[in-house]
Amino acid sequence: MNILVYNGDSITETLKFDVISQEDRSIVKNNGIDEAPQIDFIEPPEGIGFQQGLDLVTGDTIDYVLKQTIQKRNITLTLHWEGRDAFGRYGAFADWIAQFFDLDKYRIRLSYQLTNMAERRYVEVSPVDLTLKGRDLNDVEASIILKPLTPFYEEGVSIFTVGSTSSGKKYNYAYPYVYGGGNVEGRDFIQNKYIKPIPLRITLKGPMSEPFVAIRENVDGASAYGQIRMVSSFSLSANQELTFDAFTNKVTLTTYDGSGSVIAVSDAFNSVDKNYQTFLYAKPGQSRFSASINAGEGECRVYYVRYVLS
Repeated sequence: MNILVYNGDSITETLKFDVISQEDRSIVKNNGIDEAPQIDFIEPPEGIGFQQGLDLVTGDTIDYVLKQTIQKRNITLTLHWEGRDAFGRYGAFADWIAQFFDLDKYRIRLSYQLTNMAERRYVEVSPVDLTLKGRDLNDVEASIILKPLTPFYEEGVSIFTVGSTSSGKKYNYAYPYVYGGGNVEGRDFIQNKYIKPIPLRITLKGPMSEPFVAIRENVDGASAYGQIRMVSSFSLSANQELTFDAFTNKVTLTTYDGSGSVIAVSDAFNSVDKNYQTFLYAKPGQSRFSASINAGEGECRVYYVRYVLS
């Protein structure tokens, strides 16, 4: 996607579209390149920001908050294509939108990254209006209105294992502290700075017997506020992964061959112990994970998005 600098404004030159699959939230590619439309020029967007909703009980002196929400606002973009074939390229853009219009299969994302931002910020959108405004000499202009389906977010992945081979009993990493089984390697916590719980996609890599994963507040002595367990007869071999995806509401078991290629994917929902949760959400603040990982075996990967106001 080619973006020209508009009037020195840093946000317009970083705007871009991509598409993710609803099946596994992977970026959709075309011949190995991220799917993206061709646009010559985008004017500064309208609607990026936030609007807060408050349900209040009004008092004589102070008001009492019953509910606080961040409301999603439509984003409007003015798009330009230049040249003798500009109308045709507008048509190609409209076709691109139509190609990924099915919200059960795809999510179109708009993103930007300002110079003071460490991470790119994404919002999943559904185009609700595309209007061709016409041609002015070599320039064809159109406007598009995008309805946000999520807040803006930054992507993140937290991966941890239990390493080391210290002596003593080796317990599954089910407790707030590791007992004799080695130190946690990687990052077993995440920080949620949003005002609401955020969904998680958690993958456990075998070998594991009776797989489970739990989440708790990152304070001493805190109990788990969410946990997933499989039925007692369920286990993972070294070439299998188990994924609990709160984004798609799916539990999948993936089996690989010796070269790392997928040979089977199956629905594992019925093997989840229904006395516990099926999917996990991280509360606001810092949370820490524990999982059925033995020293030197297995891995827990947590995919999450850090929601932000805009």
